[in-house]
Amino acid sequence: PVRSVAESGAGAGALVGVGGACQGLRSARRSWQQAKLGVRVARHDESMGPIAYWEELGIYRLASCGPSGVVADAVLTPSVRALLDHRNVDLLVTARTYLDQAGDTGATAGVLGIHRQTLYYRLAKIEDITGLDLSVGAQRLELHVGLTLGRFIFERQGARDPVTGQEN
Repeated sequence: PVRSVAESGAGAGALVGVGGACQGLRSARRSWQQAKLGVRVARHDESMGPIAYWEELGIYRLASCGPSGVVADAVLTPSVRALLDHRNVDLLVTARTYLDQAGDTGATAGVLGIHRQTLYYRLAKIEDITGLDLSVGAQRLELHVGLTLGRFIFERQGARDPVTGQEN
């Protein structure tokens, strides 16, 4: 029954979040919060909607783990903050695209519509700013998680999206 209700809402053009199953009223609040996060995720990542099920949110589920300050401290490391504070939108978009394209420089350059040499210059600049080596998996992951979840942390705090610079 939940899927049919969600599908009818999504069919009307709405974004729908579906929280995890709950046992009684005590866990209903948690499910509602999970559904709210699902809608926020679908708003930022079209591939997750129009119906965003809690069970399918993957890494985005971390955005709901505790107060935004605690999550921010965990994922917005000094390296990630250095890039966000730099405020060069081209570098932020380049980093996010590169990470979303699994480090594929050809695909990244194509998505961004830039020459590969421009991409290499930007990646070197990103490494210089962050102090991270993007050829090291754990360091790529640190930046990717920080940029991915950072937008939800900033939204919860009512600040600008750290990647697009848009008001939330």
